[in-house]
Amino acid sequence: MLEVLLVLIIIVALLIVIIARQRKRNGEKYIEDQLTKQDKYDALTGLPNEKHLNEFLAKKIESKMAGDKKQFLISIRVTNYNEIVAGYGYRLMDEVIISMVRRIELIFNGIGKLFRSGKEEFIVLVNMDEDIHNLDSIIESLNETISIGFNTEAGIIFINMAMGILSITNKYNNVNKMINDLILSTDWAEKSDNANYVYYSESIREKLRKDVKLETLLRAAIDNMELSLLYQPQIDPKTNKMVGVEALLRWDNDELGQIPPFVFIPIAEKIGVINDISNWVIKEACKQNKKWQEKGLPKIPVSVNLSPVQFKDNKISDEIREILEECELEGKYLGIEITEGTLVENRQDINEKLCSLKAMGISISIDDFGTGYSSLGYLRELAFDNIKIDREFIKDYPDNDDGVIAKIILSLSRELKINSVAEGVETKEQLDFIMNNGGDFIQGYYYSPPVSAGKIEELLTKKNESA
Repeated sequence: MLEVLLVLIIIVALLIVIIARQRKRNGEKYIEDQLTKQDKYDALTGLPNEKHLNEFLAKKIESKMAGDKKQFLISIRVTNYNEIVAGYGYRLMDEVIISMVRRIELIFNGIGKLFRSGKEEFIVLVNMDEDIHNLDSIIESLNETISIGFNTEAGIIFINMAMGILSITNKYNNVNKMINDLILSTDWAEKSDNANYVYYSESIREKLRKDVKLETLLRAAIDNMELSLLYQPQIDPKTNKMVGVEALLRWDNDELGQIPPFVFIPIAEKIGVINDISNWVIKEACKQNKKWQEKGLPKIPVSVNLSPVQFKDNKISDEIREILEECELEGKYLGIEITEGTLVENRQDINEKLCSLKAMGISISIDDFGTGYSSLGYLRELAFDNIKIDREFIKDYPDNDDGVIAKIILSLSRELKINSVAEGVETKEQLDFIMNNGGDFIQGYYYSPPVSAGKIEELLTKKNESA
């Protein structure tokens, strides 16, 4: 009996040891699984992460990407991620991301595997049958489902996306090269004004290189004295007298040649040098105007364009006041032109800045009227002296444009008792059209293209002599 009891005790002890060891192994496996999950999966969404993606792609490269299906990588970047976090916090952003992931997975259900490669970036590996030729339709469906926004406790949150698309072929034998090409296409999509998705091509790399070079050279443009100003006369057609000039910025680089403002101004805003450039323009224009006055030439205002980025600067009024004092120029001989896009934001703040500028005697013009925001409310509320009619509404008259929009703007300016300046007038027909519809001033090639300060001096001298 004692022997049987002893055997049972030994068996129970062995079972306890075996169970303990199994539990330990299970515990170790659980910990191992959890560590693997943390290492290769995103904690918020549960999606495989960048490390998992890289390993996955490496295996595909090793297998030479065999198969009958076309394969693409699609990078989806939330371009306003930081703005949403700044405005609403990470908790709400996390909710939006989770909802966004669900929508993406629905769109690519059955044809794509989704990875989260960064806090604001996702990558889809898409496998498409040969009879599916139009990936664009799938991307458009994704755009549509994301564009409706996401309901949150703070209201509807809208996501902005940029997408790069890379066709995977056997030419890739390196994961880093593959991902780099994909990200380059996403970068280009984010910079593009035409579409929010771009297919990778070798030309994109060259374009991005050129942009980097432009950024580098632009930073040194002021110090290297590569910037200059031309001046375009503004004429009263009833008297043919010059009533003002607009200062127009030019950049001439030894390596790249002449770079148009529509190319380099957005870059200057992006890299944070626009304030320095704008202040240089204002100071140069004021110094030049003071020189004309000191020569006894007719006193006219010179107007300069103010970047929306600079207009947001709370120091803008003080900076312009300092420039006027330094140049010893009265404020009434300086004009500021701002675009409609500047007026979309805080109207009270905008009005305070405009009133501060007008208190110095500076005239305020709204530039390119009719091409942007175009709310009639701000014309009544904000203190404008001039409406500049964009050349788009004049340049094709009368052959391909009946001038109806220009007529409306001219009528509006008369009713509001705001002077109108018609840009882009090049022919006698266009001049007569503006005059017959009550236009006040003309700025265009009919009278003069943008010219040097010396040429303006000659024109003002002739006016002086004929007076």
